[in-house]
Amino acid sequence: EGAVLSIRQGGVGWEASLTAAHHKLSHLEKRIHAREDPTELVDLWFNSEKEFHQTLISACGSTTLKHMHSLIYAQFRQQLMKADRRFDFISNNIQQHSDILEAALAADEALTRKRVHDHLARHLTGQTATLASESDAE
Repeated sequence: EGAVLSIRQGGVGWEASLTAAHHKLSHLEKRIHAREDPTELVDLWFNSEKEFHQTLISACGSTTLKHMHSLIYAQFRQQLMKADRRFDFISNNIQQHSDILEAALAADEALTRKRVHDHLARHLTGQTATLASESDAE
């Protein structure tokens, strides 16, 4: 819902910020994907990925929604780190982040919801399923 509200309220400034956050993230994802051992870039990627998702909901107008997203995002990411120590999920996210950006910039609310859902659903296993279902804050 945060992404949808941002689409409705964000305007050109939000679109520019989202595009810039995606550009940074995409650049890191491509560098990580090209490396055999991406360990030294993983922290940068985590920060950039978090920035992209925070920017996606940044214009939603709800402090509560943004706060809940931050808490759930941290928990979800922690579970993902435990499940995938090889960081395969990073290189697999390149197209999904691009798809989310494309849908959001097209102001297609239904497609944005679907793409965010699909992005989160690919990581759902056991314990992370509960956390991800709570991530509807995004």
